[in-house]
Amino acid sequence: MGPRLRHLLELCPKESPVADVGSGHGRLALELARLMPGATVYATEAKPGPARELRRLLGESSPVTVLEGEGLAPLRGRGCRGAVIAGMGGHTIRSILEHDLDVAAELAWICVQPMQDWDQLEAWLERQALEGDELIVRRMLGADGRSRAWLNGQPVPVQLLREAADLLIDIHGQHEFQSLTRAA
Repeated sequence: MGPRLRHLLELCPKESPVADVGSGHGRLALELARLMPGATVYATEAKPGPARELRRLLGESSPVTVLEGEGLAPLRGRGCRGAVIAGMGGHTIRSILEHDLDVAAELAWICVQPMQDWDQLEAWLERQALEGDELIVRRMLGADGRSRAWLNGQPVPVQLLREAADLLIDIHGQHEFQSLTRAA
């Protein structure tokens, strides 16, 4: 396992059931299963061909269950505590989260690792005086509708979350002039 996946693994809470969404080669899912013996670990792939290849790579005796389906949909009703979505572009990750918002809302945690603009994010973290070489985002929405946010464990205004999202997610397509963080 490479350093990128090893670092991502360190950030993931060791809670079961857990899913590696868009698992690819399945190494992260296998390592999660190794670190949590007896835990339920899912690896998902959107299409039948990649899912079949993932099953072949993992082997018949694998502790990882391969699920087939788009985004977070295969996790629906499985009681997952958390999910890892990594190795994709920000646009793809955004699409996954938007499409299956009901499933995402049921998860206790989601560890996301977009594959772009890290240098810009790192500079932004320094300007905000937020410690660390990673960005851990936490947002709570109370029953009264009020929102609280934290970046790397420090309370921040929601506006800083918008700035971070602008650095992490790029839109490419017909409406790329629109921002994800501004109301329509």
